Amino acid sequence: MKVRTKLTLGLTILILTFVSAVGVYYSTLQRTMQGYEKVANTHQKVRLNVSEMEKNMLRAQGYTKAFLLNHDQKYPKMAKSSLAAVDKRIKELISLQKQMKNKDAVKRLNEVASLMTAFNQDFDSMLDATIGCGLDEHSGLRGQFRDAAHAVEGEFAKDNLSNLQMTLLQMRRSEKDYLLRGSKKYITKVKSLLAELMTRVGNLPLDEATKESLSSALWIYGQMFDGIIDGRTEINGYVASMERASAKVTPIVEKMSSDSEKAETEATILTRKNANRMADIALTVAGFAIVIGVVIGIVLTRTVTKPLNLASDFARRFADGDLTARLKLNRRDEFGILADKLDAMAENLESMMREIGLGASSLSASSNKLSTTANVLAEGAKQMSSQSTTVAAASEEMATNMNTMSDSTEGMSSSMNTVSSAVDQMTESITEIAKSAGETSSIAERASTLAHESNDKISHLGSAADEIGKVVEVIQDIAE
Repeated sequence: MKVRTKLTLGLTILILTFVSAVGVYYSTLQRTMQGYEKVANTHQKVRLNVSEMEKNMLRAQGYTKAFLLNHDQKYPKMAKSSLAAVDKRIKELISLQKQMKNKDAVKRLNEVASLMTAFNQDFDSMLDATIGCGLDEHSGLRGQFRDAAHAVEGEFAKDNLSNLQMTLLQMRRSEKDYLLRGSKKYITKVKSLLAELMTRVGNLPLDEATKESLSSALWIYGQMFDGIIDGRTEINGYVASMERASAKVTPIVEKMSSDSEKAETEATILTRKNANRMADIALTVAGFAIVIGVVIGIVLTRTVTKPLNLASDFARRFADGDLTARLKLNRRDEFGILADKLDAMAENLESMMREIGLGASSLSASSNKLSTTANVLAEGAKQMSSQSTTVAAASEEMATNMNTMSDSTEGMSSSMNTVSSAVDQMTESITEIAKSAGETSSIAERASTLAHESNDKISHLGSAADEIGKVVEVIQDIAE
């Protein structure tokens, strides 16, 4: 595997580890925050619905009281609208609690819904009872009671029963106090005064028809008053039932609101714990990634520095003249290729230096042979000089003999023989010199050829040395 591939793979693993750690942390944190936001939004909706439900309950109760005091028909409509809003909020709360799978809250809300159903029924019954009693003094039981009271007054006025007028006025005053205040003591007073009037009417010195008419008017008055009392009692019963329902609803919704706030607080705490846990996990993964990065860095550094150290040692040994130094890296990456090239270069240089050594030995032998040839040439030259001297002497002697030739034919013949001998010797010397000169020329040509070959090999060695120097510089740069 190439070094670049190793570095890329190591860097990719490191990046993927960091990205995975960040991705896990971010995704988990996102899920946690989304879950928290969902829970928080749900609880906020719960509290909002509870608050709105309480407000509408208070409005409905206020409108109910206003209606009971003023008997204005606008208040029942407003109360019904508030009660409808309460029912809507209850349904929304049930839906929210079902989303949160809070069965206990759903059960309590169903109880609230039942109580509000009863509240609505009591409100409708109260409204019907109030209308039956009369919204004013001219309608319902109140109108009938007013007519009965006026009939009593008319009967008393017709018969000029002035001695009973004071008692009648006291009864009517207590009646009005009851209608205004609703206190039971006024009922007692009215009935006591009514019974007194009935008794006194029975004791009056009047004819039976008049007594019957007065007693009938008082009895009808009493019946209408009892109807008013029953109507008021029924209305108060419905109001009390509504108040009991409201009293039961209020703590339930308040508890639901407090539970929702508490659950939101717990969700906030849990979210913080989860966020901290995720942060711890992310830090752990990041630490693990750092450890992996350090291990990968160490492995990759050893992968790079080990061959560089070997290459540096190789260059040092080679620079010291150890041509047998070899890297021998069994690797398939760039360092392996470089090591193979350097080993091949070392093999070539060693072979080249071996050939140069052999050439130098051959050159030394040729130089020795050339020196011997030169000595031979020198000896030949000396012999030639000696023979030349001999020839010169022979020439002088021949001249002398030529001068004395005329004196003696025998002397001439003898001198010619001497000249002939000298010429033969000179010819032999010249032939030997020519032979020696030929050998000298051949030896000089071989010496010249060897010198050229030596020069080429030395040039080749210089080029190889330059290449080695460049390789050593590259190795030193890589090592740095």
